[in-house]
Amino acid sequence: MLRHTVSFRLVHPEGSDAERGFLEHGRRVLTAVPGVQDFVVHRQVSPKSDHAFQFSMVFDDAAAYAAYDAHPDHRRFVEERWLTEVADFQELDLEPLDAPEAGHSAADAGHDAPGAGRDDDAGRGATAPGTADAVDLGPLE
Repeated sequence: MLRHTVSFRLVHPEGSDAERGFLEHGRRVLTAVPGVQDFVVHRQVSPKSDHAFQFSMVFDDAAAYAAYDAHPDHRRFVEERWLTEVADFQELDLEPLDAPEAGHSAADAGHDAPGAGRDDDAGRGATAPGTADAVDLGPLE
């Protein structure tokens, strides 16, 4: 099992139609990619981080994650929305310490993180544990 998370701050004003549109579009596109399980959008509620949201999803293994990462719909979302609408982010790819595949990371599966190598990657903070709750975006149309 591999949990892929990314906390982020958008360029859009809080509560704006643009913010809601990004979150809804992300949910719609990313949940349709094969292998994505337990997709959740979280809202950051702690003042310890300036990241406002987090996407979290689960994959059976590193190979399923690599297939997601390379999927054309994921790549298109990154190119068309993520790179232009996300001001800052922190990505984590996690597996349980007691996992049978422990030691086989997403990097071993050829993962190339969206935005990897961007000049602004350094010094990003992670969301404090237990400080986010799910965002109710309502029904997607």
